[in-house]
Amino acid sequence: MLTVSAIFQGVAPSIRRRAFLLMLDLATSDLIAQIRHFSLAHRIGRRLQSLIRMTQASAQKKLCFVIGPMADLSRLNRLAKNIVAPVVEPLGYEVKIPEQPDIGNVMDQVVELLDRADLVVGDLTGGNPNVFYELGIRHSLGLVYVVLKEKAPALGKTIADEKTPFDLAAYRYTTVDFDDMTQSIDQVRHAVEKATQALQGIVCPNPVTNYYRAPMTEVNLAAGLAFGYYHNFVQPVALAMADKDESDKYTNEVTVNKVAVTDQAVRDSLRLKIVIPQTLEQVDTDFVGDQKKRLVEVKVSSQRRPFFVYAKPAVTPEFLLDFPTTMNVMRDALMKRLSMSTPEYTDRRWQTIEQQQIGQFRTTVDRYIKNNSRVQKRAATCSWDEMQPW
Repeated sequence: MLTVSAIFQGVAPSIRRRAFLLMLDLATSDLIAQIRHFSLAHRIGRRLQSLIRMTQASAQKKLCFVIGPMADLSRLNRLAKNIVAPVVEPLGYEVKIPEQPDIGNVMDQVVELLDRADLVVGDLTGGNPNVFYELGIRHSLGLVYVVLKEKAPALGKTIADEKTPFDLAAYRYTTVDFDDMTQSIDQVRHAVEKATQALQGIVCPNPVTNYYRAPMTEVNLAAGLAFGYYHNFVQPVALAMADKDESDKYTNEVTVNKVAVTDQAVRDSLRLKIVIPQTLEQVDTDFVGDQKKRLVEVKVSSQRRPFFVYAKPAVTPEFLLDFPTTMNVMRDALMKRLSMSTPEYTDRRWQTIEQQQIGQFRTTVDRYIKNNSRVQKRAATCSWDEMQPW
């Protein structure tokens, strides 16, 4: 753990004394500003800011978001303040309810809080559609929640109307009674303790996560993988290929089999083609390894680090190739989603979802490429069969 002593490890005693004096006298922002004037400022500044962030994070309260029928905000506020707050505030939570904002869409704020809250308490009393929608969002995230219902009929409903929907009836909910606050607080305390302790660090069970065996954020990985692949590989490679100096000469070397490509016309026409697989079997490490044996390795230098791609064997390469093996993660996620111990490439369920995921990966990469004109001139996706035979 980073401590004050660790911040100044290896720093001259005279600088250390000056810094300690500043830490006693200055506010955080002023302290960082003064630290930057010291020798070894970059080292001290990074360590100090890390310590501050850690301290702020440990002091920050957890968030409990209470959702319920908004037709009667006074009732929802009463539930949050009189029943939920006495339970969760001693545990370090700050309690919030949806409120009509002065600016912006209330649903935007609700979704943000559903995503950010450490605990969501949902009141199903009255069968309000908005509450079920909001609870569905929380379900999709696989995060901790507790469900409540008022004991007596409320909001003009009859007892028959107060039945819990069948898809939630199998999951526990806690009954609260506004006429018996003490008992209600005890019941909510038991539900909160059970949920937060038993589910700490694991996905909260609900109809969505039970079906997919994961939160929705882990089920569809294509867009996130495409984002990382583009920003960490496609964009830097394309820009490294395109960078020129003031004399219009390329600043980064491209070497094929350790031989530099020096012909300006060849460099001008050189493009990176991202080979999108037809199936996830084609991004298997062994499968891709066999394909690479038929190709030659190409090194694209850059100021940051060298990148390695491939080309068809030829005196002059027409284009460079990359196989996005990061898509392997999609295969592993699909196995988990369909409860398979090994990939079943001929299974119809597998094939349907596989094609959706591959399509979304390509669409996302294409979108990022088109959003950067310099990258677009140097990179593009292509299908597997376009590149055959090697």
